[in-house]
Amino acid sequence: REHGYTLLTLARARLEDAELPTSEQGWLDRDRLLRMLGLDTNALNVAIYRARGQLAAAGVEGAASVVEVRRGQRRLGLDPARIEVVPL
Repeated sequence: REHGYTLLTLARARLEDAELPTSEQGWLDRDRLLRMLGLDTNALNVAIYRARGQLAAAGVEGAASVVEVRRGQRRLGLDPARIEVVPL
């Protein structure tokens, strides 16, 4: 799923910035993120929408803020070092 890869890419960027203050970790310029993912702006917005929806449906608290947005930038809104993957 495209939205899963989008979240993974944002999580990797946030982990790479672990030495920075929390407020500055993981921010990627939207254009760079689009190139990294091979998407256009609309497809990125759809991927973020679907990720939020899937997490909300699964009962994840704070699903609406899973991707944070600031002028021209995006980042994972969760601390990736605290994410656990539970086998189905």
